Amino acid sequence: MSAKSTLEKEHAEYSDIINSFTNITTEEEKSRSSEKAASDASLAAKIEEARKEGKETGVKEQQDVLHTLFKFLRLAGYRRAEPNDEVAENDAIEKVLVMVYSSEETATQATESMAKGSDEVVEGSENITCKSLSLSF
Repeated sequence: MSAKSTLEKEHAEYSDIINSFTNITTEEEKSRSSEKAASDASLAAKIEEARKEGKETGVKEQQDVLHTLFKFLRLAGYRRAEPNDEVAENDAIEKVLVMVYSSEETATQATESMAKGSDEVVEGSENITCKSLSLSF
């Protein structure tokens, strides 16, 4: 009987060890699950905030480009009505105006270049840059 009681005792010890490991595993799984849920919620909030910020930035940038376009159109209308002595600048304004009226990709690029104050030379002009045009209005 002593062998049987020793085996029962060892069985009980092993069962306790298995139960302990099972409890630890279950607690770890619950902990990981709650950490993952918290991490997912935090990530979702960060993504939503970044998306909102990106949208606001994009809208602001596009409003700036449109504002630049409106100011340019006002300048072009004024220069058509009353040209100044700077023939090269008047010609550059006309060239950009033709680009804008064409409604092609070049119109968008020219408007964005003026909004950014780019040192890019207006195509077909005599060293008149988008930056110098944007400084005119």
